[in-house]
Amino acid sequence: MVDNRLPITIKKLPGGYRLQFADGKSSLMVYGADAGIAHASGSLTTEEARGLADEIAHILTEAWGGDSAG
Repeated sequence: MVDNRLPITIKKLPGGYRLQFADGKSSLMVYGADAGIAHASGSLTTEEARGLADEIAHILTEAWGGDSAG
């Protein structure tokens, strides 16, 4: 049985990304910064934040019984 939260889409936010579930809810936001700022402050870069959002969406999709993440 496929979960009603699938598919998960990734929406761009100022400074990061939000995982949006098909039921309209979102519960996870991943933030990043420009490379110079991120490295100086020990935070994620924008590219790393996008990659992490992709990985989380994939893991949740697998766990909830779906075939792919968006």
